[in-house]
Amino acid sequence: MNHIMLRFTNSAMRAATIFLMAFFVVMIAAMTSAMAADKLADLVSDNSIPADLSVSGVRIGENGPVTRFVLDISQSTPFHVMTIKDPYRVVLTLPSLRWQLLPGLGQMDRGVVKNFRYGSFDHSSFRVVLDLKSAARVDSVKILPPIAADHVANYRLVIDMTAIDKSKFKPQQFGSYQPSVAVAAKPAVPEKQNVDPPVAAKPVVNKADTVKTIILDPGHGGVDPGAIGISKSYEKNITLAAALELKQLLEKKGYKVLLTRSNDNFVKLRDRVKFARDNKADLFISLHADHHNDKSVRGASVYTLSDKGSDAEAERLAEQENKADIIAGFDFTEENEAVSSILIDMAQQETRGHSVYYGNLLVQELQSASGNIIESPLRSAAFAVLKAPDIPSVLVEMGYLSNKKDEAALNKPEYRAKIAAAIAGSVERYFTKIQNSPLGMQNQK
Repeated sequence: MNHIMLRFTNSAMRAATIFLMAFFVVMIAAMTSAMAADKLADLVSDNSIPADLSVSGVRIGENGPVTRFVLDISQSTPFHVMTIKDPYRVVLTLPSLRWQLLPGLGQMDRGVVKNFRYGSFDHSSFRVVLDLKSAARVDSVKILPPIAADHVANYRLVIDMTAIDKSKFKPQQFGSYQPSVAVAAKPAVPEKQNVDPPVAAKPVVNKADTVKTIILDPGHGGVDPGAIGISKSYEKNITLAAALELKQLLEKKGYKVLLTRSNDNFVKLRDRVKFARDNKADLFISLHADHHNDKSVRGASVYTLSDKGSDAEAERLAEQENKADIIAGFDFTEENEAVSSILIDMAQQETRGHSVYYGNLLVQELQSASGNIIESPLRSAAFAVLKAPDIPSVLVEMGYLSNKKDEAALNKPEYRAKIAAAIAGSVERYFTKIQNSPLGMQNQK
């Protein structure tokens, strides 16, 4: 009997073991299948953000009425696509990425696409803006995986568009990726300052009790390159280089200096103004480099705020600079409403008086430093970025990238050093002269 019980027990144990092994095999197979399904889903979903995304190619093609825009990307990625009118654009937003292509590719004119722009949108996003020739409908947006059989190694983000009558245009959105709100960048700290920070001198502000705060605003950035020179220099790069150099010079003189952007990010016009006001700036200086159809035009100029341009050229420039947010893919109508909340109070003529006073000093310093200024160098127009109601503000056009001599000069650190010295000199004269003059204004801190 005992032998029979033992044999039965051994048989039961073997059966139980076989059952458990089979159970685990089934479970592992199910888990493997689920993981494979999840991986497949990742290829077509846009819910996971890649750690190292890059773009290695771009193409625009036509197939009958359909225009196809293709980006070759290193991996699947979340995305967001929207259509906007006035003017008509398709805006693609992706997580931060490396754009591994040469500049100048944006001038592709094919199908419904007139050209496209690209660049960093904020600290975590990258934006591509397709400028369209007419109203269009986006038919589909998809990410296609690599095809080993056809030797296609990259993923491809594909946008198909069809031209339509403007009466049929409706805003569209595709994808679930939501970029962070673009805000002013953190104050710039040049890398070499981390190793050997300059010793700050006492503020040259006529023995004032508080250090003056100066906001430097490098124009354009990210998806908005600004003016493009004859030799393909980008305004956004020149203005940032000039701002970083000027920051160091002013800090050595004892001023507190903050930048609206410290890298190649896009910052909305209203956020630049808000940044200055939030930091209770004593002076706001926006740095730019212009472009003109007449390539012989060259020289620096200074602009202050007014309701109407001092001349046709000033009005042209203000209109051009105020389109920065359109270039980056914003609805300009909404931006006007946003900017209007901080429009300068017409009763605050004192602030405008300060701006003009400082502008005159700056023109004098630029004339002495380089001698390269335009005729009637102090002008005014309705620049959106100068509309802080309580901060003296100027916009400096350091030269014209459409002129060979100006473009070459602005790419040289030694020439930018002359401009920086002129601005720094005008800042010192301004704060010294207004301290005890009738023009003096005590900024509420």
